[in-house]
Amino acid sequence: MSSDVERLLEAPEPTTASDVSTTKSRSGIWSHIYIYKMPQLTQEQLIGFSTKYKYSSIDTSPLSKYVMHPLWNWGVTFFPTWVAPNVMTFAGYICLLVDYCLLAHYDWNFTAENDPTTTSIPRWVWFVVAVLHAASHHLDGMDGKQARRTGQELHWVN
Repeated sequence: MSSDVERLLEAPEPTTASDVSTTKSRSGIWSHIYIYKMPQLTQEQLIGFSTKYKYSSIDTSPLSKYVMHPLWNWGVTFFPTWVAPNVMTFAGYICLLVDYCLLAHYDWNFTAENDPTTTSIPRWVWFVVAVLHAASHHLDGMDGKQARRTGQELHWVN
């Protein structure tokens, strides 16, 4: 084992707030997690993002091309144009939040299916969770379509 690795592994894990604040001056593994120690981008690298880099993503999977995108194009027509795309994204987040809360209500430790001493989660909960999860996915897919439809899409590069 190299001396650098040994030195990193020697440092004790901080256990209290005062230990964490004094860890900044240590030379162990915990001194490497602070943001001021991370390498910074140079000005030349930052300029490269605006002049040379262009985001480009092409999804050619058959599921996306023939099922999901047509479904989202059809589904977005049910939303009025005054609905902001961020509202759709937030609604999808709320769906996931309700999923979590519903499951947590019936099984706080998320162990009911593996623990015979607890009652199992009702089937209707799994159905509602599946529907809400799918709704979240579809709302996330339709928000970009809504943004393009209403002219609110972001243009990162001129």
